[in-house]
This record gives sequence, structure tokens and C-alpha cells, in this order.
Amino acid sequence: MNVRASVVVPVFGTEEYLPGCLQSLIDQTFNSFEIIVVDDCSPGDCKSIVRQYQSVNPNIHYIRHERNLGILAARLTGIELSNAQYVAHLDSDDVAKPSFIEVLLENATANGADIIGSLSQEVESSSRFEIRGTEGMLTAYVNRTIQNYNVWTKMYRKDFVLGIEYMRELSRARVINQAEDLLFNVLCALDSPIYINVPQALVEYRRDRLSSCSNILDSSAVLRKIEQIVFVYETLRSCAGEHLQLVERLISSSAAANYRNTLARCDSEDLRQILSWLQKKEEGAIILSYMLMAGESDRRRIIQKSKSTKKKLSTLRKRLREEKLAAQYERKRFRERRAKFSLPRIVRGCVRRARDAASW
Repeated sequence: MNVRASVVVPVFGTEEYLPGCLQSLIDQTFNSFEIIVVDDCSPGDCKSIVRQYQSVNPNIHYIRHERNLGILAARLTGIELSNAQYVAHLDSDDVAKPSFIEVLLENATANGADIIGSLSQEVESSSRFEIRGTEGMLTAYVNRTIQNYNVWTKMYRKDFVLGIEYMRELSRARVINQAEDLLFNVLCALDSPIYINVPQALVEYRRDRLSSCSNILDSSAVLRKIEQIVFVYETLRSCAGEHLQLVERLISSSAAANYRNTLARCDSEDLRQILSWLQKKEEGAIILSYMLMAGESDRRRIIQKSKSTKKKLSTLRKRLREEKLAAQYERKRFRERRAKFSLPRIVRGCVRRARDAASW
């Protein structure tokens, strides 16, 4: 069967969620596509799960890396094995909405785009638009005109991605599991693509998986993550050329979140070791500055949220006082009306009118 699109699903330690991911792809409104599951030497039984779904859909393919190569390499493996012109990506712990493939592919083929992006979450102000060239792409990422640089919200033309040979060399040279989406999409943007934005959220991001971030890591694990992040940022700087200023702004916004999430997972003793290590590194001052930016960003966000909450409480108290006064006024009016039309008063009025009539 000829397929018009492929979906690459990398797996490492997420077998628990894989059935839901595959079922969401089987339930797509569009049928002419293949699913390529790339087992990145995952410790779980990924293969048996895939076999169950292959009996339902023969267009599900399975490939396993002999060693863990990282999510960037897993995605590129899937792209290389694709039999279609366009390739989408879905993380194995996420779920695609029924129109995921149909909407992206329709916009891709109608416009001959290299990249088709969608939203990570619905917003009222988003619209469909087209961007051509590196400057426009990077500016759109910086200004958040393109809502996100997640790989799993986009579809890519296969030949376009495989034409970026440097990305493939990087994936073969080392494991990259940190800031890989930023690396993938900035390298694509630097190759002057045609980009189409689709104003729809087509993937249900599994937010409960973030609970795993609360697991405490030792200093060596955190340092490995930091080293990967540093490598990605240095790689992007070396590739940026005349677009270095825009790339630096993207790195800055990415770094604060990455370092915050990484350092939040180590205890105080390991944190001291990491800070000592950073002081000895040439790029340590830059990393520390990003950490301070993250802390300051958090502080300002908490203050702003506190002010907003106080304002809402003040407005609520004012409304309650107004409602209380209105209720008191209504009770007073009711008592007055009841007193005016009470039975004794009506009887006295009738007697008085009878006397007046008799006196005539």
C-alpha cells in the first residue's frame, strides 16, 4: 500500500503510555499513512506492544536501536525509514487527535511547504499564515508568532530534513536528549524553509508525565543533562552565522526553563557540587546567568500572580458587600410592603370608610 505520510514514534521508557499513543493513530480520520515505532533500546517490552497493534494495522513498522542513541537520533532513524513524502512526529506518551494527520498533510500538499506547524494548546488569537526564509522563521519563534518549537506539533518534508546533513552527523556523534526540539527546529529554520502555521491543537499533551520530574537525580545525572544542553546551545551558536542575535534570544528563553527543570531535580548537597563544577567551566558564568534569569522570572511570576489574586479577592469582597446591602434593602422594602398591606390595617381602613359613609 502506498502511503502519503509517516508518523515517527520514538520510545524510551514510556511503554506504559505507548498503547494509548498507537490507538490514537489507528483511529485517525485519514488512513493512507504508516507508523514507524523507533525503540531507542528501551528497557521495557516495546516490541510485544507493537506486535499487538501490527495485527490490527499492517502499516505499523518496528525498528530497535542496539544502544540508546537519544531522541534526536531516533527521530532521524524514523525519517530515513519513511516511505512517504511527509513525516510527522508523536511522542509515545502523547495522544493524537483524530484529525492530526489529515489536517497537517492537507496543508502540506496544498502549499508545497517544508514544515507545517500546529498549536500545542488552543488560543483564540491564532490564525493560519505562511513564512518563507530563515529570518522570518527565527523572528516568528522569538516573538512567539509560532507558538512553540516542539517537533511533535509539526510535519516535515522528508527530503528537506534529510538534506540537513549536519543534523544527522550530530545525532551519530553523541546522545542528545536535552533541548533536542530547539536544535531540530532551529537547524531547519537556518535552511530557509517554507512554513505553514495551522491554528489548531492536534495533539493532547500528557501533562501528568511531568510528575516524573519530581524524581531526585544525583549530581552526575544532572551534570550529564547540563552538558547536553550546553552542547546544543554551543552547536546552535556555531551554526547561526548572520542570525546569531536571533538564535541567542531563542537560547536565552529556552535555557531558563531547561536549567530550572534540571536543577529542580537535585538535592541541596548535589546542587552545591554542581555550582562548584560550573564555576570551573568556561561557559559556567553563562549557565549561572540563565539560572538567575529563571529564578528572577519565577519571582516576578509569583509576585504578579499574588497581585492578581489580591485584586480578584478585593473585587469579590466588594461584590459581596454590594450584594449584602442589596439584600438588606430588599428585606426592608418587603417589611414595608407587608406592613402597608397587613390585615389589621386593611380592616381599620374599611371601618373608617364605613363610619364616614354612615355619617353622610
